[in-house]
Amino acid sequence: MKLRHFSLSIIFIFTILPKSKSQTFFSSQDSLRIIALNYDELAILHPIDTNHTFENIAEHYGLTTFQLQKYNTGNTSEKLSDTSTIHIPIPKEAIRTLEPLEGAAFLFHPLYYEVKAGETLYHLSKRVFNQSLDSIISRNQLEDITLKKGQRLLIGWISKQGIPKELQKERLHIQTAENLKNQRLFENQIKNQAKMETHQGSVLKITENKSRDLVCLHQSLKRGSIIKVQNPMNSRILYVKVIGQIPAHYDSKYKLLVPEYVAELLGVLDNSFYLYLEY
Repeated sequence: MKLRHFSLSIIFIFTILPKSKSQTFFSSQDSLRIIALNYDELAILHPIDTNHTFENIAEHYGLTTFQLQKYNTGNTSEKLSDTSTIHIPIPKEAIRTLEPLEGAAFLFHPLYYEVKAGETLYHLSKRVFNQSLDSIISRNQLEDITLKKGQRLLIGWISKQGIPKELQKERLHIQTAENLKNQRLFENQIKNQAKMETHQGSVLKITENKSRDLVCLHQSLKRGSIIKVQNPMNSRILYVKVIGQIPAHYDSKYKLLVPEYVAELLGVLDNSFYLYLEY
């Protein structure tokens, strides 16, 4: 009798499950890697093959093709390499934090996050994923809250049906892709450096500058250099490009001048503030 009841439950689940060609993206055993980009952006690393296009991937995740292409700077072909992954922006509301019930687990992909050097469980739970500390500890059966670089954490689950359009928010502007591009340039820039400069510096917001580019003026760095800046108040990170040196009439205490837009992305309200700088 119990077996018959269970079988009927499974039939009911399959009946209400929407039909979607996007189900062919993955096998039933696939898990996905989630990464934290900058200024509170989360993304999935979606593995692709030669049968995938921007159009069908975008449809699966509730995006337009244009949005997806802009989010992945440089990938504009109709077909994608079968050796690469593509970044998919994911709203936190699309992450299921409660483990799926037995019999329904096949409807979801687990999402795993790989810990970076220096990250703490408190930082990840409160500032990156907006989840309780206890939920991540329980989900991963952690005996110690100390994290190690490369450690995998189960962050939650995402529906195999993708992400509804209503959950994808209008934050997928060009600056997201620009920041990712600048991050790659920064990583190449520091790769062969014997020493990386790291310090806290005073920064001035130029309110009359209405540029919506991720740029700055620096005291001495050459044009085209990339600086990693972090707001210590909220841990937001941006990678900004130096487009010139600070004019002599500004106070010498300022290490950077940034447009109002950059300050806004960093969550800064004051005209003068401090950032952690790396270059």
